[in-house]
Amino acid sequence: MFLYFFILFSLYGGYLTFTGILLSNNNLYKLPTTKTTLVIGDSHTADGINDSNIAYLANLSYPADAYIHSYRKLNKILSVNPQINTVMIGLGSHNIQKFMENEFIYKNGYTQEKIRNYFQIMKVEDFTFLLRRTPDQVIKGLVSIPKIKSTVTNKILFSSTPATIYDLNIGKYNYLKDVIDIKVNKDGIQNRINNKIDLMASSQWQIDYLQKMVQLCQQKNIRVLFIRMPEHTMYRKPNEKIFQSFLASNYPKIPFIDLRDLQFPDSCYLDMDHLNYRGAAIATDTLSKILKTYQ
Repeated sequence: MFLYFFILFSLYGGYLTFTGILLSNNNLYKLPTTKTTLVIGDSHTADGINDSNIAYLANLSYPADAYIHSYRKLNKILSVNPQINTVMIGLGSHNIQKFMENEFIYKNGYTQEKIRNYFQIMKVEDFTFLLRRTPDQVIKGLVSIPKIKSTVTNKILFSSTPATIYDLNIGKYNYLKDVIDIKVNKDGIQNRINNKIDLMASSQWQIDYLQKMVQLCQQKNIRVLFIRMPEHTMYRKPNEKIFQSFLASNYPKIPFIDLRDLQFPDSCYLDMDHLNYRGAAIATDTLSKILKTYQ
C-alpha cells in the first residue's frame, strides 16, 4: 500500500513539475509591445477598468487577488516586458484591512483558486506560508490543477494557435452586466456590523507585499501609480483615516488616482464598491484623461 501511494505521489509530482515548467514559459507572459502601462489589482480594478478603451494599457487584475499574488504576477510580467514603463496598483482602504486578508487567504476557497491560477510562478516560501494557515485549501488547489489547467496545456502542446497570457486565467477586464440591489448590499454591510467584524485592524502582510511591488518597480525604474476605484455614496469604509495616514506616511511621493467619489447612478454599480460595464466605461474614460497628464 505504501509503495502504491509513493508511486502515485511521484507521478503526480512529476505532472505538476512538467505543467509548472510548461506554464511558466516566458513567451506566455509577453504582452504586445504597444502595452506600456500595466494595471494590477483585485476585483475593483478588474471590474472597473476596460483596457480595450485605452490602447497602451493592459489590465491584468484578478478578483480576490491578495498582494502576494499580484507581486508574483507582476515580477513575472515585468521580467519579459521591457516596454512597460508604468504600473498602476489597485489600492483602496480595503486592501490594508485585516478583514480582507482573512477573506482572501483563509475563507471562501480563494486560496484554493489562487493555487490553481498561480502555482507555476509561486515560490517555496509562498506555499510554506499558506500551508501553515490553510493546508486544506492548498491541497485541494494542487489536486484540482489537472482539471482546471488542461485547456491551456492542451492548447500549448497541440494547438496551432499560440497560447497567450489570457489563456492562463491570471487576469483581465471583467465585463459585468448586473446592477446593484441596494437592499441586499445594505443588509450585507449590516451583517458585518452585527457579527462584530473588526474593520479597523490593518494587515501587515498585505502592506509588506505592497511594498515589495513598489520596490520591484523602483528597481526597474518603472513609474508607480496607485488607483482607487469608485464606491457607492452609501458605502464608506470605516478605516479611511487609517488609510489616508498610511498613504501619507509611507508613500507621499507616489501619485494616488482617487476615483472613489466619482458620482455614478445606481445603474453603473454591480454592488457597493464594484462597477458593472456601464460604470467601467465612464471610469475608464476618466482614467484615460488623467493618464494623459502623466505622459
